[in-house]
Formats: sequence, C-alpha cells, structure tokens
Amino acid sequence: MPQVHGMLLRISATGKVSYGSKHKRVTMFYLHSKGLVGNLSPYIGNMSFLRQIQLQKNTIQGEIPSELGRLFRLQILDLRNNSFEDKIPSNLSKCLNMIDLGLAYNGLAGNLPAELVALSRLKMILVHNNYLSGGIAPFLGNFSLLDVISAGGNIPYSLGQLKYLSAIVSQSIYNLSSITTYVIYGSLPSNIGLLLPQLQMLQMSSNNFSGSIPVSLSNASKLQQIYLDDNIFNGKVNIDFEVLQHFVWLSLWANNLGNKGDSLLNFIPSLLNYSNLKMVDISYNQFKGVLSDFVGNLSSSIEQLSMQFNQISGSLPLWLLVLVNLQHLNIAHNLSIEQLSMQFNQISGSLPLWLLVLVNLQHLNIAHNLITSTIPIESGKLTRLQRLRLENCMDQFLHL
Repeated sequence: MPQVHGMLLRISATGKVSYGSKHKRVTMFYLHSKGLVGNLSPYIGNMSFLRQIQLQKNTIQGEIPSELGRLFRLQILDLRNNSFEDKIPSNLSKCLNMIDLGLAYNGLAGNLPAELVALSRLKMILVHNNYLSGGIAPFLGNFSLLDVISAGGNIPYSLGQLKYLSAIVSQSIYNLSSITTYVIYGSLPSNIGLLLPQLQMLQMSSNNFSGSIPVSLSNASKLQQIYLDDNIFNGKVNIDFEVLQHFVWLSLWANNLGNKGDSLLNFIPSLLNYSNLKMVDISYNQFKGVLSDFVGNLSSSIEQLSMQFNQISGSLPLWLLVLVNLQHLNIAHNLSIEQLSMQFNQISGSLPLWLLVLVNLQHLNIAHNLITSTIPIESGKLTRLQRLRLENCMDQFLHL
C-alpha cells in the first residue's frame, strides 16, 4: 500500500502529478482514491509551486501540516475522506490564493480558525462530518465569492452578505467508535430565503431543527433541492413551489409536519406539476386530510413519491386519474415513476385502473390502508412490477 512519507514524490506513479511548463516544478498532486496511508509529510510545504493538492478518499492520518501555509500559490486543497485529526492549522490563512478548501469526513476538532477570514478568494469550504465546535463561523459571511458552505452549526445572519452562495450543507456528525452523536439544535432563520437569493440546495438532514419551515424559501427562486428530513419541524409546508421553477427534490420525511390541523397537503398539487421534479418524500409525518382533487399534469420525470406513515384519508386522489387522459396524448408513456408508497394511511375504496398507466412502476406499497377490492386482472400490463404490498388491507403480499 503506498505510503505518504518523504517528499511525497515517490508515490507520484500511482496518480497524476503535473509540472509547470516553464520551471518544470510540480504544480499539482491528484491522488484521489489511491489507497494512500501514513502521515502527510511537512516537507510538502517546500514545494512552493503547488497550486492543487487533491488527496481525497485515502487513509492519510495525523495532523494537517502547518507548513502548507507556505504554499502561497495553492488554490485547491482537498483532503476529504481521510483520517486527519487535531486542529485545522491557522497557517492555511497564508494561502491567499485558495479557492476550494475540502476537509470534510476526517477527525478534525476545535474551531474553524478565525485567521481563515484572510482567504478572500474562497469559493467553497467543506468541513462537515468532523468534530468541530462553534458552529458555522460568522466570519464566513465576509467571503464575498463563497458559493458552497458545508459545515455543522446554526446559520449566522452574516451569511446574508453572500451574493453567490448556492448551497448550504449542515448534517449531524456521527462518531461510530463511541456511538455518540453531535447534532444541531434551533430553528432556521425566518428570512433565510431573503438572505440567500442564490441558494440552490439546502441540506440540513439528521439534526434537531424545530419550528416551522420558513416560507421565505419561496424567495430563493433558484432553489432546486431541499433536504430537511430527520428533524422535528412541525406545522404546515407553506413554501410557494409555483415560483421555484427549477425545483427537483423535496425530502421532508421523519418530522412532525402536519401536526397542527387539517388541510395541510395543499402544497402537493403545485409541487407535482413541475416538469423537472424527481422525488417527493413526506413520509413519517402527521399530515392529515384528503389529497386535493385538481386537474394538473403529474411530472413526467418523477421517480419517487412517498407518503407512508401519515394520516391521509379518503380514496386515492382523482388527480392521478388524469394520467389516463394523458396517455392518449402520448405523455403517460413517458412516466418514469418507479416507486409509489402510501402505506399506513386511511385510504379506502378500490385499486384504481390508472395504476396500469405507470408502465415503469417497480414497487407499489399501499399496505395498512382500507382498500377492499381485488387486484385488477389487467395487472399483467405492469411488466416491470417487482413487488406489490397490500397486507392488512387485502392480506396479500405478491412478488410479480
């Protein structure tokens, strides 16, 4: 297994090393997923022409050498998915040309050094899944070019100064050796959508965020993906999806949404109209009431629709019946729904014939409802169907 010792040059054959055309000096190490082990030598700080160090997905351990601060030409430092430990060296602040800093998925501890505020050209910083304390540092709001932040902690209002910020990732951190968990508490700023108009992805899964989902996310017109699953958000989903024309992914499972009254599914109709929509998962919540009856176009690109473990009642909604008519317009044939899950609700009535239109359906789960009819004889038309779950409403569990 290659070792990371000495000048690092003797492992160059296992990856890509680039040299400058003028001085013939090493300018880049690209040794992604090369099985490297050992420590990163401090002598790397002598390679003053380095512009990129990409050592992600190896098993390099020990401290990140403070000597990296000598590399004033360095633009990309990517050490993600290794076993680095101890603190992030404050000397990295001397790498004034740094654009991308990737330190996620290591064993780093302490705070994000305040000295890093000097990295005015920084566009991306990834430090999540470490053991860092102090949350998302407010000084990150001074990085006017910052596009992506991936860190743990509450969102400081200073991030509202970032005109180009397109993604925030803030996930819980798991220490598998001691089975302890570091999670983030609190609520999202009510004006987060106004503060971050360029936001494209909001990833806050597996924390202890509470309160309501900010309606101001409707103002983040470029928003494409929301991951707020596995938290304790409650109340209604009041986001106006009609103005989010690029939206593709909504993951809200495992919250307390829908726990404050009926008619809390009003956001579903407008959401399912989007031509780019891929996935909607609102399972394991407390949504009540009947899915709205409306005439609309179910997205031709949707791949997963999950609503299980709620309190949805009534018959299966008529808006899915529109698919029968769309088939005649040669639209239904393009449907790519592969999974439809609505188990553990109170859906009643018959299995509808519109299910036969979902020609790409592989998994159908309507178990633990009040459906009483038999499976349509035409079910043989679903040639890709692999699993049909109807237990506790028809006492059947079929593998087709």
